[in-house]
Amino acid sequence: MKYRIATISFVLALFALAQSYTDAVRAIVGDTVITDFDLPQSVAAAVAMLPPSLSPEQRKAEIEHLQERALDNAVDQELIYLEFQDLKGTVPMSQIQEELNRFVTEQAGGSEERFREMLHRENITFQEFQERIRKHLAVEWLRADRCRRGVIVTEAQIREYFETHRADFDAPVSNHVQVIQLRNDGKYAENLDDTIALIRQKLRNGISFEKLAEEYSEGGAADLGWQTSLAPALQKIVNLLRPGEIYWQSLSLGDSTYLVRLVDRKGGPATTLTHERHDEIEQLLYAKAVEANYKKYIERLYMKFPVRRF
Repeated sequence: MKYRIATISFVLALFALAQSYTDAVRAIVGDTVITDFDLPQSVAAAVAMLPPSLSPEQRKAEIEHLQERALDNAVDQELIYLEFQDLKGTVPMSQIQEELNRFVTEQAGGSEERFREMLHRENITFQEFQERIRKHLAVEWLRADRCRRGVIVTEAQIREYFETHRADFDAPVSNHVQVIQLRNDGKYAENLDDTIALIRQKLRNGISFEKLAEEYSEGGAADLGWQTSLAPALQKIVNLLRPGEIYWQSLSLGDSTYLVRLVDRKGGPATTLTHERHDEIEQLLYAKAVEANYKKYIERLYMKFPVRRF
């Protein structure tokens, strides 16, 4: 009870202080004061990514939004760490050392001297940096435990989501097309019909479309690759074919005559729950469940610990 009274007195004192320095103090969580000076570093990278086309007013609004989100995250972290301390939680020194080694390797090229120089430039002692690691690991561990515990996505949920959101998985139809192009005024111009008949016969005899395209095709590439749209006359023919089929009639288009083969087709309406869609939905539902748990968890912490925002 005495601790509670002391805490309340401390918060009230900080509240009074904050009223005098509203430009500096953004929040008070437990005994921790979060100021404007704690936020710029966390939003600097996001601010740098803002489109240069934004007007000054839009840029200001975006920066304020980023700062507000950063403040939300800072408050959440302090609340989670307060509960970690309330639970008498500990972080093994081995995990702190492992995280420290990872940081030195990734950020200082494995050089302890360079790492010490980085701390000096940031005006942080080694002990302070070590404590930051301890706090980060504590927050991440407790957040994961409270938000992921008991989250299970069932097959029934996955199937129901797919049926309800089937249209979301539709994809544009794309066709992989190959052609043999003979120019009407090309080297086969005098015996164009006979050449096309010869090519058809060779196809029936088992010679591959690709090999005959290399031998006979004139003009552009014989393999058109994956296409979502084609010339209307060619698209009409391709729509009639199944993957692997050849259009045995010739297509007159522009200054050339073509033989057409549909190699493969993908996209279109989502008719089946494929393995890829199954995994995508499972990950989506899992993430939504974790997010919902996180919101409930933070709401509970707001009720448990004193928080003041300015």
